[in-house]
Amino acid sequence: IVCGGGSEDEFFGYGTFSKLVNGYDTRQGSEVFRLKNHSKSVLSVAASDKYIWSTGEDHALSCYDRRAGRLFKRIKFNRQSAAIQYHGPFLWYAGFDGIVRCFNSIP
Repeated sequence: IVCGGGSEDEFFGYGTFSKLVNGYDTRQGSEVFRLKNHSKSVLSVAASDKYIWSTGEDHALSCYDRRAGRLFKRIKFNRQSAAIQYHGPFLWYAGFDGIVRCFNSIP
């Protein structure tokens, strides 16, 4: 495991060098899904009660529907991210291009 995820209601997401984003339910004590959407290593993960976001070396920001366990949206950038942080209802994205972006997490 290379990246910790944010936690909400006894759930957390995490990413790996093997390009996976995983969801883990601490109440069940088990993994609830495993998704492979990145073509390179996952660098950071953030979570809310509805979504999990991940960034990777492939320069993509991916948003997953947590309950459905599938990709919701993917945005490709010119450079990879330095960090992402969820602070409801906003997702903050800091890129190595020196730009901090703010996304509203409510579709």
